[in-house]
Amino acid sequence: MDTSKSCKICERSLPLTSFQHSRCPQKVTDNCLDCRQRRRCGPTSPTPVEQPVAPSLDFVTSAALDSRLTALFEQVQSLLQERLSSPQVSTLQTAASTVLTPVVAPPQPVAADLVLPAPLPACSDAYQHPFSWLASDLVAKVHNDTLSIYELPRLGDPSWPTALPDEMPSLLVAGVSAIPQQTPVSASNQEFLKDVPSVATFGRLWFIYSSLRASSSPDRNLISGLGAFYLHISELAEAFPWPKVVDYLIAACSERLGKLPSQKWSHLDYALRTRHFQELSRNVKSSRCGAAKRSAPNDDDVRRPDLYQAVATTHQTPLDRRLPIGVFAAEVPSRHRTKDIHFLEALAVLEALRFFSPRWQGPRLVIIHVDNTNAERGIRSGSSRDPLTQALLREIFGFCFHHQITLCPVRVASVDNQLADFLSRRRFRTILQRFPCAYNQLFPDVNSAKPHPKTISVRLSAPALSPPSSSGVLPSPASTTPNPTPTGFASSAI
Repeated sequence: MDTSKSCKICERSLPLTSFQHSRCPQKVTDNCLDCRQRRRCGPTSPTPVEQPVAPSLDFVTSAALDSRLTALFEQVQSLLQERLSSPQVSTLQTAASTVLTPVVAPPQPVAADLVLPAPLPACSDAYQHPFSWLASDLVAKVHNDTLSIYELPRLGDPSWPTALPDEMPSLLVAGVSAIPQQTPVSASNQEFLKDVPSVATFGRLWFIYSSLRASSSPDRNLISGLGAFYLHISELAEAFPWPKVVDYLIAACSERLGKLPSQKWSHLDYALRTRHFQELSRNVKSSRCGAAKRSAPNDDDVRRPDLYQAVATTHQTPLDRRLPIGVFAAEVPSRHRTKDIHFLEALAVLEALRFFSPRWQGPRLVIIHVDNTNAERGIRSGSSRDPLTQALLREIFGFCFHHQITLCPVRVASVDNQLADFLSRRRFRTILQRFPCAYNQLFPDVNSAKPHPKTISVRLSAPALSPPSSSGVLPSPASTTPNPTPTGFASSAI
């Protein structure tokens, strides 16, 4: 009978007493008692961390090092002999055959004895601009952001053809039947206007300035900000006379050049823009006292306080011959005729935007001329004490945001609002005499030889051509359904 047994874990041959079960002595286990206890309790001491074996140091004698250096030097000399064709080859061969001692370093080849390839031209870190006519001091001013707005014309190419001044651009307004007279530029800006007579010339100069300025700035947002500022100036040039835009341009650049961070160039200064362009309506030389007085109603002058109307034009004709290219007329809903004038003017703006916006493409600058201070302030700020008017203003701002429309309200005097006043007073004979085109578009079926009817049905006349890039908003209802027998009248033209 075997008196010993081999453990399956440690494979040691131990007596049978080491394989008895701790609780049942009659049972025999396959593992010894030591292995079973070690498996239950686990290791009592942490496993020792093996230390990394230190690398063996390969000592090299000085004689072996000298021999290796000599062999390497001979290889270099052989490569030079193969690649260099020169009368100094014999000198190189003599230097290569020299026996070197372990102490003396190998002789280095003389630079004068080697024929090396021509060195590459030095790489310059300066921006090589393509504008060869610019002086270095002027380019340095642009790079350092010390160029003033009055020095901007110096960036132009002398070989450019003489630019002609821009014609008076089409000014589209709402609530005004005439373009204000051109405001003369200030005396300090006359020289700048001579050098930059048009927005096209300014675009060329601004492109050169933006290219030089962005090339010397680490800010990647600078070029986009300068481009946004140019788009803003070009939109204003399409809506206002260029001399007036020059005054605004010089004032804006004087506050920005050398003083404003790059991320601020794309932000518009609405207060500065309002100060410059709101005065356009005050250039009409007329008496304000006479404008404030109202004449008594006549046969065709039926005053209606519950009406709203507006006119916008795009032609450079005199005041009495202004030709609108589109007319919209509709009835004021009866449920709104008891509202105040602020609500009606806001409603007129909203309905006019709804009617004319499908005929516009892309972003649009819309200038609204109103002769009511509170209405102008409400459209500008978007707030009103009246909850209904406040709801209309919110809808106007949401509509403009959705259709990429920039709204610019400007307050004008009543004398600048003649056609709108004639429409609200139903002075159709005067409109026929002074504004025949608007009359024919509003009432295409009415015979001018006969007296104008007291009651007129609503007519719509869409513009045959799309308006230019800067368009006027004409406050007029577009979605209301006229009554069969209207008692109020509203119209718009563009």
